[in-house]
Amino acid sequence: MGGSIPISTQLADRLAKFRLRDVPGEVVCHAKLILLDTIGAMLAASNPKYSATRVLVDFAKRLGGRPESSLVGQRVKTSCVNAALVNGTLGYYCDIEPHHVGGILHAPAVMVPTSLAVAEKEGRTGRKFLEAMILGIEVTCRVSYALSPVALYNRGFHPSAICGAFGAAAAAGHLFRLNGARFGIALGLAMQQASGLLAWASDHTENSRPFNPGLAARNGTTAAYLASLGFGGPPTPFEGKYDAFTAFSGERHPEALVAN
Repeated sequence: MGGSIPISTQLADRLAKFRLRDVPGEVVCHAKLILLDTIGAMLAASNPKYSATRVLVDFAKRLGGRPESSLVGQRVKTSCVNAALVNGTLGYYCDIEPHHVGGILHAPAVMVPTSLAVAEKEGRTGRKFLEAMILGIEVTCRVSYALSPVALYNRGFHPSAICGAFGAAAAAGHLFRLNGARFGIALGLAMQQASGLLAWASDHTENSRPFNPGLAARNGTTAAYLASLGFGGPPTPFEGKYDAFTAFSGERHPEALVAN
Protein backbone atom coordinates (compact mmCIF):
# COMPACT_ATOMS: atom_id res chain seq x y z
CA MET A 1 0.00 0.00 0.00
CA GLY A 2 1.11 3.57 -0.60
CA GLY A 3 2.87 5.59 2.05
CA SER A 4 0.07 8.18 2.05
CA ILE A 5 -2.37 5.67 3.54
CA PRO A 6 -2.40 5.88 7.37
CA ILE A 7 -0.68 2.94 9.03
CA SER A 8 -3.87 2.36 11.06
CA THR A 9 -5.83 1.95 7.82
CA GLN A 10 -3.22 -0.37 6.35
CA LEU A 11 -3.41 -2.54 9.46
CA ALA A 12 -7.21 -2.54 9.53
CA ASP A 13 -7.37 -3.58 5.86
CA ARG A 14 -4.97 -6.43 6.52
CA LEU A 15 -7.09 -7.61 9.44
CA ALA A 16 -10.20 -7.70 7.26
CA LYS A 17 -8.42 -9.84 4.63
CA PHE A 18 -6.77 -12.32 7.01
CA ARG A 19 -7.50 -16.03 6.46
CA LEU A 20 -5.98 -19.20 7.87
CA ARG A 21 -4.87 -20.29 4.41
CA ASP A 22 -2.30 -17.49 4.50
CA VAL A 23 -0.65 -18.90 7.62
CA PRO A 24 2.29 -21.33 7.23
CA GLY A 25 1.44 -24.86 8.31
CA GLU A 26 4.07 -24.97 11.04
CA VAL A 27 2.61 -21.79 12.55
CA VAL A 28 -0.87 -23.35 12.62
CA CYS A 29 0.51 -26.45 14.36
CA HIS A 30 2.32 -24.33 16.92
CA ALA A 31 -0.82 -22.24 17.47
CA LYS A 32 -2.74 -25.40 18.35
CA LEU A 33 -0.13 -26.27 20.99
CA ILE A 34 -0.37 -22.76 22.39
CA LEU A 35 -4.15 -23.15 22.47
CA LEU A 36 -3.95 -26.41 24.41
CA ASP A 37 -1.40 -24.94 26.83
CA THR A 38 -3.57 -21.91 27.48
CA ILE A 39 -6.77 -23.89 27.96
CA GLY A 40 -4.86 -26.02 30.46
CA ALA A 41 -3.79 -22.89 32.30
CA MET A 42 -7.37 -21.62 32.33
CA LEU A 43 -8.69 -24.91 33.65
CA ALA A 44 -6.09 -24.92 36.41
CA ALA A 45 -7.11 -21.40 37.41
CA SER A 46 -10.81 -22.28 37.36
CA ASN A 47 -10.34 -24.10 40.68
CA PRO A 48 -12.46 -22.36 43.35
CA LYS A 49 -9.50 -22.48 45.74
CA TYR A 50 -8.34 -19.29 43.99
CA SER A 51 -9.93 -16.21 45.53
CA ALA A 52 -10.17 -14.13 42.34
CA THR A 53 -11.87 -17.02 40.56
CA ARG A 54 -14.49 -17.32 43.28
CA VAL A 55 -15.16 -13.59 43.32
CA LEU A 56 -15.30 -13.15 39.54
CA VAL A 57 -17.62 -16.11 39.00
CA ASP A 58 -19.90 -14.71 41.71
CA PHE A 59 -19.61 -11.28 40.05
CA ALA A 60 -20.66 -12.70 36.66
CA LYS A 61 -23.61 -14.50 38.22
CA ARG A 62 -24.75 -11.32 39.98
CA LEU A 63 -24.51 -9.32 36.74
CA GLY A 64 -26.58 -11.89 34.92
CA GLY A 65 -27.26 -11.09 31.29
CA ARG A 66 -27.76 -13.20 28.20
CA PRO A 67 -26.19 -16.68 28.62
CA GLU A 68 -24.16 -16.76 25.42
CA SER A 69 -20.58 -17.69 26.40
CA SER A 70 -19.21 -20.23 28.88
CA LEU A 71 -17.04 -19.57 31.91
CA VAL A 72 -14.23 -22.11 31.72
CA GLY A 73 -14.58 -24.91 34.25
CA GLN A 74 -17.75 -23.47 35.81
CA ARG A 75 -20.79 -24.83 33.92
CA VAL A 76 -22.01 -21.25 33.86
CA LYS A 77 -22.79 -19.03 30.87
CA THR A 78 -22.87 -15.25 30.77
CA SER A 79 -22.56 -12.48 28.18
CA CYS A 80 -19.58 -12.70 25.84
CA VAL A 81 -18.10 -9.52 27.34
CA ASN A 82 -18.32 -10.83 30.91
CA ALA A 83 -17.00 -14.23 29.83
CA ALA A 84 -14.01 -12.55 28.21
CA LEU A 85 -13.30 -10.71 31.46
CA VAL A 86 -13.53 -13.78 33.69
CA ASN A 87 -11.77 -16.21 31.37
CA GLY A 88 -9.10 -13.65 30.52
CA THR A 89 -8.27 -13.41 34.20
CA LEU A 90 -8.08 -17.20 34.40
CA GLY A 91 -5.69 -17.26 31.46
CA TYR A 92 -2.97 -15.41 33.37
CA TYR A 93 -3.81 -16.42 36.94
CA CYS A 94 -1.40 -19.33 37.43
CA ASP A 95 1.27 -17.74 35.22
CA ILE A 96 1.92 -21.01 33.38
CA GLU A 97 0.61 -20.09 29.93
CA PRO A 98 2.83 -19.28 26.89
CA HIS A 99 4.48 -15.89 26.67
CA HIS A 100 6.34 -13.86 24.03
CA VAL A 101 9.85 -12.87 25.09
CA GLY A 102 10.34 -10.06 22.55
CA GLY A 103 6.97 -8.44 23.20
CA ILE A 104 7.31 -9.05 26.96
CA LEU A 105 3.70 -10.18 27.17
CA HIS A 106 1.24 -13.06 27.44
CA ALA A 107 -0.94 -12.70 24.36
CA PRO A 108 -2.58 -16.17 24.49
CA ALA A 109 -3.93 -15.42 27.98
CA VAL A 110 -5.99 -12.67 26.36
CA MET A 111 -6.66 -14.10 22.92
CA VAL A 112 -7.87 -17.60 23.78
CA PRO A 113 -10.56 -16.30 26.19
CA THR A 114 -11.60 -13.57 23.77
CA SER A 115 -11.87 -15.94 20.82
CA LEU A 116 -13.71 -18.57 22.87
CA ALA A 117 -16.26 -16.06 24.14
CA VAL A 118 -17.07 -14.47 20.79
CA ALA A 119 -16.87 -17.67 18.72
CA GLU A 120 -19.34 -19.37 21.05
CA LYS A 121 -21.69 -16.39 20.97
CA GLU A 122 -21.56 -16.11 17.18
CA GLY A 123 -21.61 -19.87 16.51
CA ARG A 124 -18.36 -19.78 14.52
CA THR A 125 -16.43 -22.85 13.39
CA GLY A 126 -13.24 -24.12 14.99
CA ARG A 127 -11.35 -22.86 11.95
CA LYS A 128 -12.67 -19.33 12.43
CA PHE A 129 -11.86 -19.54 16.13
CA LEU A 130 -8.27 -20.53 15.35
CA GLU A 131 -7.99 -17.72 12.79
CA ALA A 132 -9.14 -15.21 15.38
CA MET A 133 -6.73 -16.47 18.02
CA ILE A 134 -3.74 -16.35 15.67
CA LEU A 135 -4.69 -12.91 14.38
CA GLY A 136 -5.11 -11.52 17.88
CA ILE A 137 -1.75 -12.84 19.06
CA GLU A 138 -0.06 -11.40 15.98
CA VAL A 139 -1.60 -7.96 16.50
CA THR A 140 -0.81 -7.94 20.23
CA CYS A 141 2.86 -8.64 19.62
CA ARG A 142 3.08 -6.14 16.76
CA VAL A 143 1.53 -3.39 18.89
CA SER A 144 4.01 -4.18 21.65
CA TYR A 145 6.93 -3.80 19.25
CA ALA A 146 5.39 -0.62 17.84
CA LEU A 147 4.97 0.98 21.27
CA SER A 148 8.12 -0.63 22.78
CA PRO A 149 7.38 -2.94 25.71
CA VAL A 150 10.27 -1.48 27.72
CA ALA A 151 8.81 2.00 27.31
CA LEU A 152 5.43 0.68 28.46
CA TYR A 153 7.01 -0.85 31.57
CA ASN A 154 8.90 2.37 32.27
CA ARG A 155 5.58 4.23 32.35
CA GLY A 156 3.99 1.66 34.64
CA PHE A 157 1.82 0.03 31.98
CA HIS A 158 1.36 -3.74 31.70
CA PRO A 159 2.05 -4.67 28.03
CA SER A 160 -0.20 -7.75 28.16
CA ALA A 161 -3.09 -5.47 29.08
CA ILE A 162 -2.42 -2.46 26.87
CA CYS A 163 -1.34 -4.32 23.72
CA GLY A 164 -3.73 -7.16 24.46
CA ALA A 165 -6.71 -4.82 24.12
CA PHE A 166 -5.77 -4.15 20.49
CA GLY A 167 -5.21 -7.85 19.85
CA ALA A 168 -8.52 -8.77 21.44
CA ALA A 169 -10.28 -6.20 19.24
CA ALA A 170 -8.68 -7.87 16.21
CA ALA A 171 -9.64 -11.38 17.33
CA ALA A 172 -13.19 -10.43 18.24
CA GLY A 173 -13.51 -8.28 15.14
CA HIS A 174 -12.60 -11.25 12.95
CA LEU A 175 -15.37 -13.29 14.53
CA PHE A 176 -17.83 -10.40 14.21
CA ARG A 177 -16.81 -10.24 10.53
CA LEU A 178 -15.83 -6.60 10.51
CA ASN A 179 -14.76 -4.93 7.29
CA GLY A 180 -11.67 -2.75 7.05
CA ALA A 181 -13.37 0.49 8.07
CA ARG A 182 -15.05 -1.17 11.06
CA PHE A 183 -11.75 -2.78 12.10
CA GLY A 184 -10.24 0.70 12.23
CA ILE A 185 -13.04 1.81 14.57
CA ALA A 186 -12.59 -1.32 16.71
CA LEU A 187 -8.88 -0.56 17.12
CA GLY A 188 -9.72 3.04 17.99
CA LEU A 189 -12.25 1.96 20.61
CA ALA A 190 -9.70 -0.50 21.98
CA MET A 191 -7.22 2.36 22.35
CA GLN A 192 -9.79 4.43 24.25
CA GLN A 193 -10.37 1.59 26.72
CA ALA A 194 -6.87 0.12 26.98
CA SER A 195 -5.84 -0.08 30.62
CA GLY A 196 -3.78 -2.13 33.04
CA LEU A 197 -1.03 -0.93 35.36
CA LEU A 198 1.89 -2.63 37.08
CA ALA A 199 0.49 -1.35 40.38
CA TRP A 200 -0.62 -4.93 41.03
CA ALA A 201 2.89 -5.45 42.40
CA SER A 202 1.66 -4.00 45.71
CA ASP A 203 -1.45 -6.22 45.81
CA HIS A 204 -0.72 -9.05 48.27
CA THR A 205 -3.84 -10.96 47.11
CA GLU A 206 -2.46 -11.28 43.55
CA ASN A 207 -6.02 -10.72 42.30
CA SER A 208 -5.23 -7.62 40.27
CA ARG A 209 -2.25 -9.09 38.38
CA PRO A 210 -4.25 -11.63 36.33
CA PHE A 211 -7.13 -9.15 36.17
CA ASN A 212 -5.13 -7.10 33.65
CA PRO A 213 -5.41 -9.64 30.79
CA GLY A 214 -9.06 -10.00 31.75
CA LEU A 215 -9.45 -6.27 31.21
CA ALA A 216 -7.75 -6.55 27.81
CA ALA A 217 -10.08 -9.36 26.74
CA ARG A 218 -13.15 -7.49 27.95
CA ASN A 219 -12.11 -4.16 26.43
CA GLY A 220 -11.15 -5.59 23.06
CA THR A 221 -14.34 -7.63 22.88
CA THR A 222 -16.40 -4.58 23.79
CA ALA A 223 -14.60 -2.50 21.15
CA ALA A 224 -15.24 -4.99 18.35
CA TYR A 225 -18.81 -5.66 19.45
CA LEU A 226 -19.64 -1.95 19.44
CA ALA A 227 -17.92 -1.48 16.09
CA SER A 228 -20.03 -4.31 14.66
CA LEU A 229 -23.17 -2.47 15.78
CA GLY A 230 -22.15 0.75 14.05
CA PHE A 231 -20.71 2.61 17.05
CA GLY A 232 -18.25 5.37 16.19
CA GLY A 233 -14.68 5.78 17.34
CA PRO A 234 -11.24 7.10 16.35
CA PRO A 235 -10.58 5.46 12.95
CA THR A 236 -6.79 5.93 13.00
CA PRO A 237 -5.55 5.24 16.55
CA PHE A 238 -1.88 5.21 15.52
CA GLU A 239 -2.01 8.68 13.93
CA GLY A 240 -2.90 12.17 15.07
CA LYS A 241 -2.34 14.38 18.09
CA TYR A 242 -3.86 11.92 20.56
CA ASP A 243 -2.45 8.67 19.17
CA ALA A 244 -1.51 5.47 20.99
CA PHE A 245 2.21 6.20 20.86
CA THR A 246 1.81 9.52 22.68
CA ALA A 247 -0.61 8.07 25.21
CA PHE A 248 1.18 4.92 26.24
CA SER A 249 4.90 4.96 25.54
CA GLY A 250 6.35 8.09 23.96
CA GLU A 251 8.18 5.91 21.43
CA ARG A 252 7.14 5.37 17.81
CA HIS A 253 7.85 2.29 15.74
CA PRO A 254 4.77 2.26 13.48
CA GLU A 255 6.47 0.13 10.84
CA ALA A 256 6.22 -2.84 13.24
CA LEU A 257 2.45 -2.85 12.77
CA VAL A 258 2.57 -3.95 9.13
CA ALA A 259 6.17 -4.99 8.36
CA ASN A 260 6.72 -8.36 6.64
